[in-house]
Amino acid sequence: MKRNILMIGLALTLLWTGFAFAAQEPIKIGLCLSLSGAAAPYGIHMRNGVEMAAEDINKSGGVNGRMIQVIAEDDAGNPAQASSVMIRLITQHNVDAIIGGANSTIAFVCKDIAEKEKVPTITTSGSNPRLTGPDNKYFFRFHQSDSMATDIASTFLVQKLGLKKIGVIHDTSDFGIGCKDYFVAGLKKNGVEPVTVQGFNVGDLDFTPQILALRQAGAEGMGLFANLPEASFITRQARQLGLGEDFEIIMTGIAVPRFIELAPGDTEGVYGVGPFVATMLEPEAVEFVKRYRERYNMDPSHHSTNSYQTVVALQKAWNNVGTDKAAVVAELKNVKWDAFGQKNNHFLETGQGALMIYIFKVEDEVWRTNEVQVVVNK
Repeated sequence: MKRNILMIGLALTLLWTGFAFAAQEPIKIGLCLSLSGAAAPYGIHMRNGVEMAAEDINKSGGVNGRMIQVIAEDDAGNPAQASSVMIRLITQHNVDAIIGGANSTIAFVCKDIAEKEKVPTITTSGSNPRLTGPDNKYFFRFHQSDSMATDIASTFLVQKLGLKKIGVIHDTSDFGIGCKDYFVAGLKKNGVEPVTVQGFNVGDLDFTPQILALRQAGAEGMGLFANLPEASFITRQARQLGLGEDFEIIMTGIAVPRFIELAPGDTEGVYGVGPFVATMLEPEAVEFVKRYRERYNMDPSHHSTNSYQTVVALQKAWNNVGTDKAAVVAELKNVKWDAFGQKNNHFLETGQGALMIYIFKVEDEVWRTNEVQVVVNK
């Protein structure tokens, strides 16, 4: 009899231990990011933002008592490697959600696999408009789309700055060509035809032909659509070839500290369209920048704050419905949150994030807020 009682007690103890262990299983966020290669400046900031959000949530008790575990893997900006990373995060690490796609090319890889494998996945950097749409079920974006950002940029140059002769320089990637097309459409909507449109290949170092073409066409400013480091090199060479600070330059998505660092002294007066810079004065933003500098010894970019907010959105969904993936993607379209001075951020039915977009300007070697655009992205 005693033996039976002991056996029952042991069984109950093991069962309770199993329940307790299961209750403490971490919630896993997988990161498919470019932590090396050309897009590393974006991917590193994205990882940092996720890490800080996870730590803040864990310090406050986690998600219904469960801690968040971050599993980061490097896709090196390579689509094939990104595909392998996504599959590994899903099949080996059994992640509950993924944040990935430091650029649009990688984000499309993430999207295809997320939809096939039915895993909630969010890009906080990929900006191609085709990444979100009515068919999206498991893939989201919390970042501006190129169509909206270029529309803001073209309208700003024409209506706010009064320019009539505007040129375009763009790289020949999907990002550059897409931005060029949307920007030219925005100019035409405002009654302006571009005086010249100049392309270049990613990796080029000499942009003299493109810049001289703008000068010869009498351009008063340009839309510049390129990633780092080319965006910085073009700006520097434009100044060296006589297009001074009175020649207006506007970009989308490159309002990051690295742009200035790569062309010191030549970026003054450049405009950028984006959701965040480190000089914003909202108290929550100021505190975040302080903590980020202390931890990483650099200023955060919008990749950091977008990613931080994405974890906040996931936390709210998990708190409400648990980690069932189908329930989470449905709940992500219901949750709202405030962050860094922005109110009621949320996701639309298309998976696109609704957030505030600003126009920034380089002043005294620092990005500063120039004008606010309240936008619900579509």
